[in-house]
Amino acid sequence: MRPALFAFRALNVELACLKERAPEHADLGVIRAQWWRDALAAADDYAAKSRGHGQRDGGSQGRPSFGAAEVHAEVERMERAGLVSHPIVRIIAQVLRHFPVECRWFQRLVDTRVSSHACSTNTSTCIVVHGCM
Repeated sequence: MRPALFAFRALNVELACLKERAPEHADLGVIRAQWWRDALAAADDYAAKSRGHGQRDGGSQGRPSFGAAEVHAEVERMERAGLVSHPIVRIIAQVLRHFPVECRWFQRLVDTRVSSHACSTNTSTCIVVHGCM
């Protein structure tokens, strides 16, 4: 499950940087968050289709093998499937395909980060909309 924790942490760090990348343009953060939602949906679709066609790469005891050749083959499959070429999206797609992790946990992280960003930028709106403070 280490790859799953790594993917979750990597997404968390990436989302934490949304506010820092465009502090005076909150709309850009919202657009980027929607991009992440769409990318996660694509990764989930890719993983579901891959599992459904029996392409699961099994290592010992049913665990996936992540050697260089396996990773390269996985990246080629992702490119053929049209998956976004962002490294974190690719890691999440691999995790969703090989581990018993649901995409909704990654989606919840995006939603939580977006709502916490909204709360930190507009306190009066946050109190009304999210019930903060």
